[in-house]
Amino acid sequence: MRRKRLLIIPAVLVLALVALFLGLRAAFPPERLLALAEPRLEAALGRPVEIGSARLDLMPLAARLEAVRIGARPGFASPHVVELDAMQLELGFLALLRRQLEVRSLVLDGLRLFLEQDEQGQWNFATDRAPGTPSAPAAPAKAGTPMALQIRKLLLRDGALELRSAQSGFELQGPLAAELAMGLDRNLHDLRLQGWIESPALRARGPLGEFPALTVRLEPVLRADLGASSAHIDSLRLRLQDFVLQLEGEAALHDRKPELHLRTRSQEFELAEILELLPKERLPRLAGVEASGRARIDLRLDAPGTGKPHLEGDLALAGGRLQSREWPASISDLELTAKLHGDSLQIQHLEARIGEAPLSLQGEIVSLFAPENAAYSVQLRTRLDLATLAAVAATFAPKPPPYRLEGTLQADARLEGRLAGKSLPSLHGPLALEGVRIQTPQLRQPLELQARLVGAGATIQVEKLNLACGEARLAGSGTVQPALPPKRPRIALRGRAAALDLDALLPATATGTDTAAATRGKGTGSAKTLLPPLPPLDLELDLEAGVVQAQRTALRDARLQWKSEAQDFHLTLRAARLERDNFLLEDCQAELAGTPARARGHLQAKSGRLNKIRAAALQSDLHLDGTTLELPNLTAQTYDGKLGGSMKVDLATPAAPRQELVVEMDKVQLGGLLEDFFRAGSLVEGTLDGTSSWNVTGAGAAAMRQQLTGKGQGLAVNGRFKELPILKQLGAVLGLPSLSNLSYRQVGFSFAVESGQVKLPSLKLQGNDADATVEGKIGLDGGLDLALGVQLSSALTQQALRAPATRGLGSLFTDSAGRLVLDFDIDGTLRAPKVRPDLQATARRTGLQALGAQQIQRLLGNVATEEAKKKLGRSLQEAVKGILPPPPAPAPTPPDTTRKP
Repeated sequence: MRRKRLLIIPAVLVLALVALFLGLRAAFPPERLLALAEPRLEAALGRPVEIGSARLDLMPLAARLEAVRIGARPGFASPHVVELDAMQLELGFLALLRRQLEVRSLVLDGLRLFLEQDEQGQWNFATDRAPGTPSAPAAPAKAGTPMALQIRKLLLRDGALELRSAQSGFELQGPLAAELAMGLDRNLHDLRLQGWIESPALRARGPLGEFPALTVRLEPVLRADLGASSAHIDSLRLRLQDFVLQLEGEAALHDRKPELHLRTRSQEFELAEILELLPKERLPRLAGVEASGRARIDLRLDAPGTGKPHLEGDLALAGGRLQSREWPASISDLELTAKLHGDSLQIQHLEARIGEAPLSLQGEIVSLFAPENAAYSVQLRTRLDLATLAAVAATFAPKPPPYRLEGTLQADARLEGRLAGKSLPSLHGPLALEGVRIQTPQLRQPLELQARLVGAGATIQVEKLNLACGEARLAGSGTVQPALPPKRPRIALRGRAAALDLDALLPATATGTDTAAATRGKGTGSAKTLLPPLPPLDLELDLEAGVVQAQRTALRDARLQWKSEAQDFHLTLRAARLERDNFLLEDCQAELAGTPARARGHLQAKSGRLNKIRAAALQSDLHLDGTTLELPNLTAQTYDGKLGGSMKVDLATPAAPRQELVVEMDKVQLGGLLEDFFRAGSLVEGTLDGTSSWNVTGAGAAAMRQQLTGKGQGLAVNGRFKELPILKQLGAVLGLPSLSNLSYRQVGFSFAVESGQVKLPSLKLQGNDADATVEGKIGLDGGLDLALGVQLSSALTQQALRAPATRGLGSLFTDSAGRLVLDFDIDGTLRAPKVRPDLQATARRTGLQALGAQQIQRLLGNVATEEAKKKLGRSLQEAVKGILPPPPAPAPTPPDTTRKP
């Protein structure tokens, strides 16, 4: 019986517990849990709270909240400070009976923290009411002794942190995970916390730029007095990648403002551990850098609730060494002694040896905790090998530099500047560059320089500069104002060069085009603009040169003034002589302003030559569009007359330029024009009016002969042909020596040039002694293939018919007006023409085809000499072949049928 009663007791307890659990569940439905939880959380946090759902589970005793949102102050980017997908709270029931709130586990899933600070320093989680004051009236709590709180395990899973401070320009974001344990006594004063918080890929951005993703882990062990809002940090272990820092100290909250006092446990670490903090993904060449040496840090940080943080302590590095197989030399004997005081860093001693060159630096960095005001001032003394310096700099750059650098830099100067923003330091003191050699794709040949510079704040005075590139040598001086993007550096240089090869300054990848292939229209190189893109700097140049070479263009005694800003430039060029292919200007000046793609300006010259046309007082507007250079309204004085027109040169393929020329001539003297074109100026006199257009692709005499095309028309008046070989031979045939000097009233003509020949479809001469027509071709090499028709005047006809060689031709070669008409074929060259009578053409223009053979023989009897008779007879017989009908064949003799007696 007693045993049965003992069994009843646990059964009753179980039933009582079940009844209690059922009662709790009935007493706290989800709606009531929400009504209880939201106002109490708002009262505790001072921010509005939203909970999507809540429920209470009994086995085990647990509470679950879902879709929890804690609101932020208005005016910030995110409407919430906290977003939580779910919170699972598991309680120990028996501890409740002992008035202890034991949280066996608290699991936070999908916690996202959004912390923002505005420019005035206010945070988005701040509240205007004191903590503990509810936003809405809550049910009065019954008096009693509070319960102790113990959280055995707090787990944070799939969390994230975003922190932005507009005041400091600092941003922080990354995933977040944690495992903590904490306990709180019944007086709600003594709080103990330990565990870890970790972000496997925390990213930060600040005034100095973006930091690489880091693995960050905090392991705190602390005791806090919630009543006094203070905490003692027994240990705070900070781990960045493989670098570990141990901290201890105190923290407090006064008037809702944090106060922090931290100090390091004096410790040493390897320089290689610091190197591991640098971003290997962005700087892959760091993987090949080896480091050795030991550093020591001993710091104390005091950050009061108001005012600037204060930092005291020492930094030291001894026996440091950095080396890489990609460096010509290593960095060795690296020693550092620095002291932190207040908000400044004093570099008492920094020395190193880069290769064999010593480096020494001393100075101070102030306002460390106000990045927008942080500034530095350091004294640098060194004699550096630039090849090693460039290799070290390349290691810490995201991409390999597009240049090779050699030479020496010697400096004894003070550098001053600010850490915030993108600006270079101001420089005070001398710098010297010796034996510097730069190889870069931007230059076809290496650039060599020596210079003496003196820093004067933001501007560097170039006291002496010697540049060499290819055959070019330049000596000068000027100023340099360095800058980093988005600002633009400014360079102003004045210089003098005996010879300047601008082709050497072109990109090495644009090495020109095979001339022969380009002449045939198959060039392998092409350009989009005649001028290269402007460099990313403001440039002002004033250069004088005895000789300047640039893409087959040569200038002598030239002065070039250039000014460029952003994408605009202004160029002024003066030269005693400018020559390119068949284009020549003397005592010329040009101005051009715009962009490399499109610019406008003006050109003038005292004298010059356009192809073979000499001219003086040239002037025109100047247009540059892409690769096309145009003189749209060219005017000049030429051969005692006026010249007008336009010229266009397309240099898309530099080795095979395309040229277009339109020429209008007014009262131009023919003698000078023909002398320049055919070296025949002494043979012709007269005044010419005419228009013509010309096109050619390629360069050189061969291209001109093969590809020159043109057409035109003109009218020459009141002139004379003097000792023209064609007329001299014609006069010899006709016995008229006066024909060698033939005057004319006008000569009208049209022409077309193609395939290396000048085609004359029609040239008509009207003169006092004769009229003439010319048709045929004249080669650009002087070859002739012409048909000449001559109609002598009445007086000259009578004189010709009295000549022994042509006596008696009046009725045979005269027209209806009684004027002698003759036709000739002309070949040979301009200097040595060959004239042959074309009696077939003459016969078609006269009545020769109506004469019989007996009349021709009777005409030959009137010729004075036997030799002339034979010569003219052969010509006439040849001429009339095929013109006169053949004599009828004799009739066949009938057979004789008579019989003789």
